[in-house]
Amino acid sequence: MSTPMSWTNADPDAEYTQMCVWPATIVRDEDVDGGQLQSFFKENFNLEHPIKVVGCVSTLPDKEHRNMEDPPTGGRTDFVFFIHGEDTMKFAVPRLGYGIRWWEDVVGNNAHKIYPQEFLEYGERVYSWGDGE
Repeated sequence: MSTPMSWTNADPDAEYTQMCVWPATIVRDEDVDGGQLQSFFKENFNLEHPIKVVGCVSTLPDKEHRNMEDPPTGGRTDFVFFIHGEDTMKFAVPRLGYGIRWWEDVVGNNAHKIYPQEFLEYGERVYSWGDGE
């Protein structure tokens, strides 16, 4: 079985305004390269634009478990991607049935603290939240 794709530091196009997190979802390079991923989103969400793939991120253990040798938490693979601004409204409600979350909701609920610092820095750089800076 192949491994989850790595996440990239690539900046999204300006039109891709909504960063999304799909918890506990593994996407492989061949899913993207073979077109299955884009077909899935087009068929299930009727998107007019392809998604912009960031990749998969592995979560850290909860803070209280981070110093343990074999922590009972962490290691979940989450898939991160951007939705085109024109598709946001049609995607907003159907995504809930799949457990897909907006990045600002992840951050707003302090659920982002389980992601590696390098990924948090990426999220801050490409997707503003909070004070709008």
